[in-house]
Amino acid sequence: MIRKMTVMLLLALSVIGGIWANGSNEKKDITITMQHSMVPPEANELLKQFAEQYKEETGVTVEISYVPWESQRATTLAKIASGNTPDILHGNSNQGTAEWVEMGAMTDLADFISDEMKEELIPTAFDELGTYAIPFLQSPEAAIFYRPALFEEAGVTPPAPGEAWTWDEFVEAAKKLTIDADGDGEPEQWGFAERGLSGFIAMKTYIPHLWAFGADIIKPDGEGGWKSGLDEQAAVDAIAAQAALVTEDKVMKPSYLSWGLPEAMRAWGENDMAMFACGMWWADSVKEEYGHEFGKDFDVMAFPVSENGNEFSFSTFDYFTIPTTSKNKEEAYKFIEWIILDPQRMADLAVIDNYLPPTTKSALADPRFSDESFPLWSERFALWSDWSRFMPASSKYAGMWTSTIIPIWEEIVTGRRSVEDGVALMDSEIKAQLGQ
Repeated sequence: MIRKMTVMLLLALSVIGGIWANGSNEKKDITITMQHSMVPPEANELLKQFAEQYKEETGVTVEISYVPWESQRATTLAKIASGNTPDILHGNSNQGTAEWVEMGAMTDLADFISDEMKEELIPTAFDELGTYAIPFLQSPEAAIFYRPALFEEAGVTPPAPGEAWTWDEFVEAAKKLTIDADGDGEPEQWGFAERGLSGFIAMKTYIPHLWAFGADIIKPDGEGGWKSGLDEQAAVDAIAAQAALVTEDKVMKPSYLSWGLPEAMRAWGENDMAMFACGMWWADSVKEEYGHEFGKDFDVMAFPVSENGNEFSFSTFDYFTIPTTSKNKEEAYKFIEWIILDPQRMADLAVIDNYLPPTTKSALADPRFSDESFPLWSERFALWSDWSRFMPASSKYAGMWTSTIIPIWEEIVTGRRSVEDGVALMDSEIKAQLGQ
């Protein structure tokens, strides 16, 4: 009798165990991996805290690994090539996420994305990569940061909040802000500056010039596909106007193509430039370096536009993606959703990562982003979301910039190729890549 009762008890425990393993209170013996490149060390610690909390709640282990920002693209491409990718990848608009999608290495998450997620994310969330990535942070990358004191000294009034200078107004202001006091041909203060970097990051410098003139490298063809946008006069005008900032208008330092952050930071700190096109993270950097307060020591305006352009700031997203090689796609997505749909977690992550605004409506409503307590708050910056514009939702876009546009564009602005010839060459190569 005792033996029979023991067997029955063991069977009952077996059934209960099965229910526990498959029911609503499921605790799983699963490990998923996440790779990120968020620069502040505190971000890595916060993600590890998230992982610990998630394991307590679900039993799922999340292993967090960090790859430095500057080597993120190369490291990820190597892992994709070897088939040794993590379950979750942190990517960025200008660090190759679109390239991963184009390679077929990322999972289309359309079947995973919940209605709640769609409702919570801002309207532009899927503008760039469709449902192949879930954006969690956003950053205006081509706003014009300017120094009010230098404007006042030169008698220049910035455009009203929510408005943008025309291109001609911008150039005229930049000329007044370019000061060569000793007349030696080398201004002590330049009216405008931008970084002429290479690769994906260079898009932040070059894209705004095309958009300001109503141009782009590719445009919708009206039939669900894409066509070259470089066979329009607006593209020629845009690139010619940028080159003229150095050669004719003489408001920008000729050596800007080689500028990295150290050069730009030095020029800013020594009052060598009155306006600088850069990303939102710049505000946090100069505050830390020089104690400059946003809205007081410097402010922001929309990128200047031509008659065919629109007020905007070229913006980028930070994404979570799931590689096609992941064997735990469903669990990986659940962890992503667990972070993004919680307003507190999203706001905490955004604050730690240089106060880049989160992508969910509930997290944006956090007082740390919605009023004067926001370190980057100003009347002008409060309008930033109205300016945000993202790259087209074509996985070919970023790759075309790197392989085709940047090398030829740099030949144009350095005088090695004429604007007309350069644009024609870019146009022909883009059409070839599109099969036209």
